[in-house]
Amino acid sequence: MKPTIALTALAATAFVSTAAPAAPAAPADFTLGMAGNVPTLCRVDARPDAGTLEENCNSARGYAVYAEASPELAGATLVVDGREVPLSASGPTLVSRSDHADVAVRSLELRRSTPAGSLTFRIVPL
Repeated sequence: MKPTIALTALAATAFVSTAAPAAPAAPADFTLGMAGNVPTLCRVDARPDAGTLEENCNSARGYAVYAEASPELAGATLVVDGREVPLSASGPTLVSRSDHADVAVRSLELRRSTPAGSLTFRIVPL
């Protein structure tokens, strides 16, 4: 029974492939317009214990990443991709900046004299 099914399928394929070609379509004017809005999404994930800072932002104008340290971390330094960034005691500290949309994974190290304190990161589309 199986050979009959295979031969029937093969014959049907041969019949379809020998059918007369369709008449060429007349040229037509056709325009397709499309518009949409893409929301700006930005995300930062900092893991000083793992040594990584992951940045993801689709803003065409870029983004900036800031760190805010608790008072216990006054005088501490972040090292981002080998660049030292002293943490401000009075407000947010600019950690990285991009002038275009990007997905980046940077090396991150926190150098501090005290084991206490907290660090918060935020990403801001430009």
